[in-house]
Amino acid sequence: MPSVLAAAPRISVPLSFFVGPFALVSQSAPARASLQAVAVIAEIYITLDQVTTWGFDTLDFAHRIDPKVPSAPFPTSLSALVIGRKIGQVRAMAETIQFATFAAPLPTLDSLEMSSFDATRNDLTSRVMLFTDACMEVTDSFEGRTEARNLARRLTKQHEMTQKIGDILFDAMGKFPFLEAAEALGLNGLEAYENSRKLSEIEGIVSAKTDKLETAIAQRRTLLQGLQTGLLALLDQELNRLADKAHELEKKKAELDTRSHELDQDQTQISNEQALLQALRMDIQDLRDALDSLRDEVRQANSQVASLRSEAAQLTTSANNARANWAAICPNGNSFDACGHVDLKRLRYFGPLDRSNNITSTRLPQAQTRASQLQATERSNTSFYNQKLEQERSLAARVDEHVNRHADVRTVLLADIKQYWREAYESRADLHRQENAADRERMRRSFQRTGNA
Repeated sequence: MPSVLAAAPRISVPLSFFVGPFALVSQSAPARASLQAVAVIAEIYITLDQVTTWGFDTLDFAHRIDPKVPSAPFPTSLSALVIGRKIGQVRAMAETIQFATFAAPLPTLDSLEMSSFDATRNDLTSRVMLFTDACMEVTDSFEGRTEARNLARRLTKQHEMTQKIGDILFDAMGKFPFLEAAEALGLNGLEAYENSRKLSEIEGIVSAKTDKLETAIAQRRTLLQGLQTGLLALLDQELNRLADKAHELEKKKAELDTRSHELDQDQTQISNEQALLQALRMDIQDLRDALDSLRDEVRQANSQVASLRSEAAQLTTSANNARANWAAICPNGNSFDACGHVDLKRLRYFGPLDRSNNITSTRLPQAQTRASQLQATERSNTSFYNQKLEQERSLAARVDEHVNRHADVRTVLLADIKQYWREAYESRADLHRQENAADRERMRRSFQRTGNA
């Protein structure tokens, strides 16, 4: 007896393992179909276990006739007819095995949404999610495929075992001297051969269904592989766009930094101009104070000239009046020429005339000269003061114009800086690059799992 019979497995699989709460976990159609197939396969395993038991039982019968034939460890009372019906049930259950077609929606490879970086990222995220869901649908079909493969192998094994049992029974039949016993062994052997043929047909049915599923999986993987390549190209497109935006932002930042530096330099220049203007205004104030003081001196000098003139005129008038009325002055009542009072004449006439002549000949010219000099200085200083005022007005106008121009440039620069940070926030290059890498890894793992047996 071949050792394959002695080592034949006796498998009993609890049906609840395949159709219990676990069946509620998956949501995809291939997963549900796989679990349904697993449930049928579990029932087939139970029946095949009975077929194996029948084989051992029949072999045990042969052993009682021929002690050289190994005895079965688990003799039962199952007859060949019952086993035939069981094999028919196996065929019926095998024919009910169905694997649903893959129906998960697939991502498109159309142009990306480019209205914003967030829109592009959301578009890619949704497409990658569809891709991973489609991969999961394929992965979910693996359980049913695996069970179908195992069933096909079990059917092949059972077919070989049943055929061997038939060989043993026909071999034992030739050793019986009684026709009735030999006929019983022969009929059981024929039944074993027939059951073996049926098991082979059932294995063909299961293998055909499994091959069809394998073909569908392979076609689906080919399609998913193409989609993966296309999606990776779209992810590359996003990265390139992010890189272009990052380069653009770097150029903008360098430009803004240059403009900010130039604006700082311009502010320094304005500060210097304002310092010059302030110094000029202080000089003008000093000139104004000095000019006011000089004008006071001019007024005083002019007043002194006028006073000296008045004094000289008064002295001359006094002397002339005294001489004209000298008879009233002279104690003797004589005229000026006849009056002998020399001291009186000196006091009332010659003295005032001398003082008047002294004023007009010496003091008045000196006072006039000084007044003229002060007036000339006043005119010169006034002209210089007016020049400084004009210089101050011109510089103040330039400073005001510079300040206004600086303010306009600063307003534009601040608006451009605000726009720069808005664009930098909207691009969120670092975050989007991380999510891009995560999408690639999810796709890689999901597709890799579709190739696992």
